[in-house]
Amino acid sequence: MAVRQCWLPVVLTALSWVGCGVVEEAEAPGEAALATATQAASSNDYPGPCQSETTVPGMPQYLSSDYHGRNPDTRVVYLPDTGRFRLGISCVGTGFIVIRIGPDSALCQNLGKCEQWQLATLTEWDVNWVQSNFPAQVPFKHICTKHGFGWYDALGVPQGTYLAVARSDSGLFGAVDGHGTMDTYAYTGNGGAYQPVNCARPTVCGDGICNWWNESCDSCSQDCGTCSVCGDGICGQNESCFSCTEDCGFCPDPGGCLEPFPTGTDANLRPPDCYPTAQSQK
Repeated sequence: MAVRQCWLPVVLTALSWVGCGVVEEAEAPGEAALATATQAASSNDYPGPCQSETTVPGMPQYLSSDYHGRNPDTRVVYLPDTGRFRLGISCVGTGFIVIRIGPDSALCQNLGKCEQWQLATLTEWDVNWVQSNFPAQVPFKHICTKHGFGWYDALGVPQGTYLAVARSDSGLFGAVDGHGTMDTYAYTGNGGAYQPVNCARPTVCGDGICNWWNESCDSCSQDCGTCSVCGDGICGQNESCFSCTEDCGFCPDPGGCLEPFPTGTDANLRPPDCYPTAQSQK
């Protein structure tokens, strides 16, 4: 679809979307895109995913609009489950929105904007109407006059298809022309609850680190090694003096040989000379 050029005389605090855009699908990043993802990002922070989260397929996407260049810049994002958006924004005279689209959206059912060519005529009035009547379908809207890079969040976003838009305009009779970027990240998991920037990264079996709180030789032998077998002469991660005296020896004596003669697991609390039968079996 060709992009139509048009002139929209608006002040920096207003935003117009009329007939000057093309809606693009978000594609899964290829090797070249992944190789340049770090350079494309506007911050060295770690935005996510956090523990128990998964990055939405095809994300992140980096939107960049310029009044004298690509304008607007758009992406379509599909959330397969309830999740959240994390948006890194830097801008002058630029508006940013994330709005629900598709056959089950208010844009389609109430305003008749269902197809790609219809979405390219999206107006500020459309966005405000949906936001007023179906606020959950506009999880994010930010009209920027001017500010440096900052993080913004849209939380608890329902499953569905969304359109992310960055649109720049000109103000002060052309004295200031807008430009802006929006690093767009999307994650599912944790019900879309807030997670801090630079959070702990999710544990992944196979990353070479045995994370004791949710990994073991039983659940992740790649990181934690193979579970030991009692009697192999090695006191392994899953063995102790209680479970395998053959490999780990007897547990420390808490205070000498006590009567009656210990049996079962408690016997391991006595030194070998307290129960010669056990000693002779070793």
